[in-house]
Amino acid sequence: MNGADATGDFLEKYKSTYDKDPQMAAPNTYDALKLIVEGFERAGKDASVKPTTEEAAKAISEIKDFPGALGTLSVGEDGIVWSGAVVRIIQDGKPVTVK
Repeated sequence: MNGADATGDFLEKYKSTYDKDPQMAAPNTYDALKLIVEGFERAGKDASVKPTTEEAAKAISEIKDFPGALGTLSVGEDGIVWSGAVVRIIQDGKPVTVK
């Protein structure tokens, strides 16, 4: 089992920027960084006050239905990011998602 396949939008942007397919875990990393940024932005009281890491962590744990590179993500109170998952097989030397 593996994380969900990247969305078409993420794949298109990645390919147009780097002229190749994303490597394994690229969408996961992208989503993790976007969630951190989103948490700090939500926790910020205004542009002149930097939120604490505790405030940002609380804000991250409240994120629901976030549009990520792996589809719609939600973060549980325990900090676990919930996203889709897929099963892949190796076919002709390449991973293929089982439909």
